[in-house]
Amino acid sequence: MAIDAIPTLIDLFNPTRPTARDQMCAADLWQAADQSWNTLYRMTEEELIPLVGRAHAIRLRTAFAISHAKLAEAVMGEPITSPMDVVALLQAEMSHLPQEELRVISLSTRAHVISMHTVVVGTLNTAHCRIADLFREPLRRNAASIILAHNHPSGMVWASPEDILLTKQVIQAGQLLEIDVLDHLIIGKGSYTSMRERRLAW
Repeated sequence: MAIDAIPTLIDLFNPTRPTARDQMCAADLWQAADQSWNTLYRMTEEELIPLVGRAHAIRLRTAFAISHAKLAEAVMGEPITSPMDVVALLQAEMSHLPQEELRVISLSTRAHVISMHTVVVGTLNTAHCRIADLFREPLRRNAASIILAHNHPSGMVWASPEDILLTKQVIQAGQLLEIDVLDHLIIGKGSYTSMRERRLAW
């Protein structure tokens, strides 16, 4: 069900006694965000303050942070059974990052999330890492399996030759370390690619 944006923003700004200014701020903000929750989500506090003021900006960023934390908590409490489970955990944040990040999700023998950590932060369109760095945290956590995930700031989610090569190297290393590599997800703006589903590197 679609969320009615302007009333929702007004309620965030002033849930008890909204003013005409609150209504104007909500309408102006929604217009500035191109009527997109995704655009609004990635706006920084510094970008929000000139539009709605410091107090409203803080409330809005706090609401987004709480929403993401609750979603992450809910997903992490359940076993990972499909790529969409991981996408639900990561996409809200990773799809709006200004540069590439490669993350590793470590899983238990029952496919529960043990940890998530960032291996490397790259430039706008490239991320490089050492295979040893990638497995350091899963080994420390005694993980049974891992899932890789990285974002493409361009929003495009096709796998590059470098993505495929890295994934093949990680799979080979995982076999030696007895840690299964279940998937490599590419996160974009509103979309994703599961390299395993597309049989890229597997």
